[in-house]
Amino acid sequence: MPGNWPRAYWLKCVTCPICCILPCWRNRGYYRPCTGISKGLENRGQLHVVFDRRPLLFARLPEEIEIVVFRVIQEALTNVYRHSESREARIDLTQDDNSVMLRIRDFGKGIPDTRIGGLHGVGISGMRERVKQVNGEFRISKAEPGTLVEATIPMVA
Repeated sequence: MPGNWPRAYWLKCVTCPICCILPCWRNRGYYRPCTGISKGLENRGQLHVVFDRRPLLFARLPEEIEIVVFRVIQEALTNVYRHSESREARIDLTQDDNSVMLRIRDFGKGIPDTRIGGLHGVGISGMRERVKQVNGEFRISKAEPGTLVEATIPMVA
């Protein structure tokens, strides 16, 4: 674990500061911190998260893109935990030659219509802005039941 921080603290934290995650990145990539967040929620019995990635042997991404992927997953799971009333979420991460596609879905009460096309909280605006900074596309929609967050990021940021 980064620094002298106990593993239990790192897994408990839903919104870990990037300073305690980045050292892990340089050696192992974004996947381990992302699964750490989902496993932390799961270990506390608050949210079951299925994390599926394709291909299974996912190549390292440019660091800038890895950080965006991690932060979007982090914020989306935080929103699921705080707002959705869902006990379950799914993360699908797919990489092809040209892009990375990220989908985070919960099965809760769904995002209010007023938040889809209009006013957004800091978290949604932050996700949208991070994806935009790497020339990606961000979408959020109702999934019936639940909410679907999607980001498509080109491999060349």
